[in-house]
Amino acid sequence: MPWPATTSSRASPAAVQVHRRLIRYRLSATDRDGNTVTVPYADDPSPNFAYFVYDGVPAWTGAVQPGATPAQTFETRTMRQVRSYHLLSQSNDVWHCQYNGAFNDGTFRFEGALVWAARCMTTCATA
Repeated sequence: MPWPATTSSRASPAAVQVHRRLIRYRLSATDRDGNTVTVPYADDPSPNFAYFVYDGVPAWTGAVQPGATPAQTFETRTMRQVRSYHLLSQSNDVWHCQYNGAFNDGTFRFEGALVWAARCMTTCATA
């Protein structure tokens, strides 16, 4: 006879649930006989589940050539008119991937998470 299913929940502290943060997690469960399972499984394409905490589109400031051309600020009102895409990665990886021609050789060596339209692709390689 199957044992009754139970439901459990866990809340993350408010200090963790901050704007524009990717929360990665795994789930583990143990039955009465001591058998444990953890998901995602070791052979799953993604090593974890994830969700992105997002509290709306902020203003954005950027330059065509950082440090060489003046920065321009686009207010929240303007930024809400375009779809937001977020590439979450280590700053060095983004810098080398985008601005260092020595890494433009077709080898995929950088990892990140791409978030768009309430979707999160947690492992993406960039060349």
